[in-house]
Amino acid sequence: MRGYISHVGCDMIPGDKLGRRVRVRNSDMKGTGRGSMSSKDRETQLSESLMSKDKELRDLKRDFETLKSTHKILTKDSEETNSELESLQLNYEKLTRDFGLYKKSVQERESVEDKGIVRRFIGWPLRFGQSILSRETRRREEKIKERGVLIANLNENISKFKKKVSEQRRDIVERTQGEEKWKKRYDALSADKRSESGLERDSLVDRLRERLDVERRKNMLLEEEMSRLKKEGHSKGDELDSVHAAVKKANDEFDIIEIMDSGWKSAKKSPFMNANLVYETLEAMANEASRWVEKPDGSGSFEDDIKIYLDVADNDSRDRYWKVGNINQKMNRHVKLGVDRDPSKTLRIYYDITRKGRLRIGWCGEHP
Repeated sequence: MRGYISHVGCDMIPGDKLGRRVRVRNSDMKGTGRGSMSSKDRETQLSESLMSKDKELRDLKRDFETLKSTHKILTKDSEETNSELESLQLNYEKLTRDFGLYKKSVQERESVEDKGIVRRFIGWPLRFGQSILSRETRRREEKIKERGVLIANLNENISKFKKKVSEQRRDIVERTQGEEKWKKRYDALSADKRSESGLERDSLVDRLRERLDVERRKNMLLEEEMSRLKKEGHSKGDELDSVHAAVKKANDEFDIIEIMDSGWKSAKKSPFMNANLVYETLEAMANEASRWVEKPDGSGSFEDDIKIYLDVADNDSRDRYWKVGNINQKMNRHVKLGVDRDPSKTLRIYYDITRKGRLRIGWCGEHP
């Protein structure tokens, strides 16, 4: 049978675990050979050794697979354990934060309670002082409001007085013109009377004189009617709706007024509410300017004549220049309407005038 050595007095000895050759002694071996194993027996021995090694390898492989599966199980357990540890760590941190917030809230509550105790001891004098200050502040605010209302009423009264003065000035002008007309008529009648003394009385001269008297009376009646209609037109005219309309009306009615481009632009942008007052002011300035330019030099300034019923300032806080043609001309003299900072209640008219020139309006709008 292969794989075994069957000699008398000889045991079966496989190769060692490393597959090396093994000598077998047999003191009772018979024959004339050297006592060594045959090649066939050696082959059988080696085959058995290989089979043993294969079995060991299979056992080792099975043990390795067992260890591998065990390692996977341990790795999974380790991952689950790490996950649980992380979750526990997060819970610990959350509990730590919650405890910190709770500790802070407790400290703040204790601090508030301490402050409340202090406030109860020293708070009533502070509250008493605050009530006194509040009462004094309200009283001062009420006084300021009352003074504001008083100032507004005074400004309104001043505007009314200025309007009355302007109307009286216009009446004086009309009366003066009437006196001049009556004086001319008296001079004409005196001349007629003197001429009558040197003329022979005849029917032709009498008829001519009668016709002349009739024409003169007609002319006088027409002038009186025209003056009356003009006065009624001023008193019953339509209310002006804007500063620009007031400036345009004054520019159309008074030849002595010359409105610069800056005057038109400022009037168009002005929100001043009392447009009729603007027209009356320009009218008074135009009437005074017509008389002032006829006076001789040295008879007084234009401002001296209009200061009687207008609020005039000879200078300004800084020099003002308005374009007259291609030249920037300084105009610091101005008429003030209102003293409020509100542009709807305040207006400035900057002007310039010379003896041989016209009344130039460089600005008619809100305070520049």
